Amino acid sequence: MTDALKEFSAEFAKQIRRFNQLVDSKAPADSDAMRELSSILSRLLDVGERCPDAWSDTEIEAPELDHDAIQKMISKRFPEFGFYNSSNPSMGPMDDAKIEVNDASYDVYDIYCDLNDSLWYFDNDEYELGLWSAKLLFGHWGRHAINLKSYLHKQLYE
Repeated sequence: MTDALKEFSAEFAKQIRRFNQLVDSKAPADSDAMRELSSILSRLLDVGERCPDAWSDTEIEAPELDHDAIQKMISKRFPEFGFYNSSNPSMGPMDDAKIEVNDASYDVYDIYCDLNDSLWYFDNDEYELGLWSAKLLFGHWGRHAINLKSYLHKQLYE
């Protein structure tokens, strides 16, 4: 483990904690919370894009989450969130272009769950495993973050 990986892990963990703290708050989110969520998503995407390759032979798994409780918490925190349309960026001909229906609450849920494992690994000095997990799942949680950021942008600024 290099000092650079340890430092990057600390930076990544800081951004995940910011996201979790905002989501974990009990009060329904107001426009200030929505702007903060949008800002946090930008920082998470930044660290996700810069995440270095890491590998660990450790066979330890993060504790299982209470998925029902997380979904209920998110629904209470973001009661105004709903379904929205987004495009599926296709590399094929325009005839293959599709519109998708997404759910902003589910975006928050997937980001929260995907990154929670990495945070647990970081907090338990399994830095390589935390980075590996975050990078492995970046295609998934990153797409949710991009779509949610776009949704928030429309709600806040257009």
